[in-house]
Formats: sequence, C-alpha cells, structure tokens
Amino acid sequence: MPQPTKIGKINFSLGLVWIIMGVSVVRATGQNQPEMRIPMTPPNITVAPGVKLCGKGLHQYPEGLKACPQCLREYKKEHHLKNKEKYNKAFHDRYERIKNDPIEKEKSRKYRLKQYHKGYFKVTYYADVEASRQKTREYREKNKDRSVWENMIQRCFDPNHVSYKNYGGRGIVVCPQWLGKSGYKQFTADMGPRPSPQHSLDRRENDKGYSPDNCKWATGVEQGRNKRNNVNVEFKGKTQPISAWAEEIGVPYSALYQRLKRRGWEVERAMTEPFQETSYSTHEALCERAKSWLYGQVQCHLAIINPPSGGKERPDVIGWRFSESWLIECKTNRRDFFREEEKSSRSDLSLGAGKFRYYLVPDNLVSVDEVPSGWGLLFVNGGIIVIAKEAVPVDGRNKDSEISMLVCSMRGLVKGKISNA
Repeated sequence: MPQPTKIGKINFSLGLVWIIMGVSVVRATGQNQPEMRIPMTPPNITVAPGVKLCGKGLHQYPEGLKACPQCLREYKKEHHLKNKEKYNKAFHDRYERIKNDPIEKEKSRKYRLKQYHKGYFKVTYYADVEASRQKTREYREKNKDRSVWENMIQRCFDPNHVSYKNYGGRGIVVCPQWLGKSGYKQFTADMGPRPSPQHSLDRRENDKGYSPDNCKWATGVEQGRNKRNNVNVEFKGKTQPISAWAEEIGVPYSALYQRLKRRGWEVERAMTEPFQETSYSTHEALCERAKSWLYGQVQCHLAIINPPSGGKERPDVIGWRFSESWLIECKTNRRDFFREEEKSSRSDLSLGAGKFRYYLVPDNLVSVDEVPSGWGLLFVNGGIIVIAKEAVPVDGRNKDSEISMLVCSMRGLVKGKISNA
C-alpha cells in the first residue's frame, strides 16, 4: 500500500477544515433563522359575502381594504415604542456630539448655512411639505366617508366589535351591493356626500338592516329621537318622542314629561294646556326663596347661597342659628334630584354638613317616598314654602366641613367678596 505524501496530508487537512467551517456556518445560520409559524385555525365564524378574515383569523373586514384595520392598529402600537426609543437615542447622540465638540458644531452651522443659500430650506423643503399636505387633503376629501362605511360593516360582521351585540347580534346586516371591493363606491353613490361632520348614518327602522331604502344622514338630535328606548306619544295621528312634541308645542321637556308620566295627565290635556312659567322654575330663584325662608321662618343669623368651602361638599344654601345649621338643596327637575344619589355626602349623613337637611323642589315634583332617609322635603307653590316631610336631626355630622364653610363665609363677608348673604 503506497504511503501518503506530504502534499496529500495537507490537502486532506484543508478539506477537513472546510467541512468543519461549513457545518458551523450552517448551524449559525440555522440558529438565526426565524421559527416557522403555524397559521392559526380560524374560529367557526360565519363570513358574509364581500367580507374576509384577517391572517390571524380573529377579525373580519371588507374585501376592498388591503389589510385588517384592527391588526394594523395592534402592529403600530407594538412597534411604536421601540421605534420611538431608537429615534430618540439617535437624536440624543447627535445632539450631544454637536454640543460637546466645537468642530462638529461649526460643521453643522456651515452645512445649514450652505443649504439655506442653495434654497433648500426656502423653496424645495417647503414646496415638498406643501405638496404632501395637498395630497393628504385630496385623499381625505375623497375618502371622508370611508370610516363610516368601515364602521358599519364591522358593527354588523365583527363579533369583537364593541357594538356588535346591538347590530350583528340582533340580526342587522348590510345589503350585498355595499360589500366587496366596489362596496364603498356604491355606498357613496347611493347615499351621496355627508352634509356635515355632525351627520352620521342612521336607519329609518331600527329592526331592519343597512340598505339604500332604510338609511339616511341624520344629526345627533335626529339619531337620539330614533332610539329603541324612547318614550313615544301618539297625538292627532302622529307618533314621536316626548322631546319632539315638547319642541313642537313650545313646552319645556321636563314640564311635558311631568304631565304625562308623573302627574298622569291625559294626552289631550298635556298637549293643549298652555305652560305658565312661574318665578320659581329656575335654580337661582329657588335658592333666593330658600335663603328668605331660612331668615324668616327658621330665624337664622346667617344664610349663604353657594358658600365657599375647602371640602368636597358645596351645598346650594346653608344657614346657621346658634349651634344649629340648616342645609337646603334646590332642584328644578327630577333628573338633577336623582343624580344626587351619586354623592357620598348625600347617602351617608355622617359625611355631610348640616344638622337639618332639606330638598326644596316645585310643588309635587317628587314624592315623599323618593326622598333619602334622614332628609326633609320642602314644596314651593306660589311663593309659599310648605314642609312635606320633616328632617331628622343629625348629631354626628361633619362639623369640620361645616366650620370651614362658616369661616370662609365670614372671611368673604369681611372682605366684600360675598354679597349673597
């Protein structure tokens, strides 16, 4: 057997080295390659014609769009912070380099001066910006109603949409001609341009879907009067909400609602009887009457309207007589009266001020049963205040808040800043 020569040994060693290097390169490149992602199996979602699923199989969007809007928003949100840190670091490094190095600072100044004299800052730069802005304005003008069209489809076909239960969940669908790649063009051709940004897409009948025969552009007021939970009233063969009737016959909404729902009037009487505005139908007039009642009937030494306070509570009227105090809240409608339940000082008597606490309302606006426990009720009728329910004295009240009101009120009277006492 012939013995290997020296040259053969060298060639064998070089070949072995090349094999080892190739294996290492393959391993390195294999480690850097991204992992293979198995596409997700889309859930059992019924896809309407003209609508397709996104790559993740989670969202539905019209076929006319290039990408899923919701997936695009998630991608931008995910990469925004990373890109922001990257650009901020590059800008900070360049700023520190120019700031600390006089040579770099002079170079930057000369470069900017040269660019300025060449006209880049004066002509080219601003011309490019203006052209870009003009293109943006043209695109927005051409596609100003696209968001309305996209939201309409997502409400009806995307189960992840926040309003899907009120639209797609109730069987509301979009007509086939408004779906697909040409759906937006057909939508704009049927509906026409939106009259103003305050207008939105409204359906004439709430139980039917989106179609040219059932859709119109409507303002917020018109949309509010076409809701399912509105209280409709029929009068002289015409049916519409109470707010529309109040505007038509010239009666305040609160007064008409009280006639129909609270006092139990007949529709004929509630619609035809003229409204007589009393002098105590405003909040300011009620506060003045409450202050006069505290001075005259209760014989308080001091009564203040909207007293200054360093705490969270600021009543409408409060009065003091020796060591006792009276607090009055004036309400002109039922909505403001029931909104008081959200305040902790109204429900928990130990958190509020006033030994005797009353509500002052127009005659028969609320009943005695609707008043919170511990509170009294005062009715004003023709300028006369009648006690409908006596208040329960509260000995464990918040005296710190009450003393703060009294001190601030006395200070305001001395300095002349309070004139409603």
